[in-house]
Amino acid sequence: RGCRPPVMRITASSLLGIGLLLYGVVVVVARIAGLPALLDAGREGGSRQTQLNGALCFALVGAALAAEAFLRNGRLRIVRAGFAGAVAVLAGLILLQHVLQLDLGIDLPQFHGSVADDAANPGRVSLPTAVAFLLGAFVLMRMGRGQGIRGGLAVQGATIAIFLNGLIGFGGQAIHLRLMYPESTFAPMARFTAIALMVVSVALWLAWKRMDWYQARRLTSSEEQQIV
Repeated sequence: RGCRPPVMRITASSLLGIGLLLYGVVVVVARIAGLPALLDAGREGGSRQTQLNGALCFALVGAALAAEAFLRNGRLRIVRAGFAGAVAVLAGLILLQHVLQLDLGIDLPQFHGSVADDAANPGRVSLPTAVAFLLGAFVLMRMGRGQGIRGGLAVQGATIAIFLNGLIGFGGQAIHLRLMYPESTFAPMARFTAIALMVVSVALWLAWKRMDWYQARRLTSSEEQQIV
């Protein structure tokens, strides 16, 4: 008998992953093709749109989350680790540029000329966004492994930090932070980037809350409460 094709397993986290993947691909294509009408959608008050590198990171994170619809166990961990590694490398280089005030040539400003942007470094992802992507890569790499108390708390804490990054960025866009405090590290974050970061956080939470290590902790906590 031939090998059976893998059964597709649609979960809430994989659906959000597919959404992130599609969003990232659309923005990457729009940036490269120079489609201002598509990139300007939803822009108000001079707010920015997701940068090309940011969109690429969202697509990679989305692909890592969507992979669970088709892969299982060891293969899923390998694929997720590959996508997470790519995100970590790109986000790490962006963070290095911010910290050391370097230009490594990865911002690709030539693909950001179709949208009005007064940024000092066109195409560069904001510092909080780069940190959030690094945290997302960490969660993707760690959540599928057996977790002790410290490891589990690290995964959960990183997930919360991603959500807070997006929430603060969204709040900053809502009150036009970049007009009042243009030097703020959250000022350059695009509105859709902030929303997508919150989606990443929710998707990661939905993914690891099904993991054995988290379920075991919940069961242990429930048993302790019953004893008390």
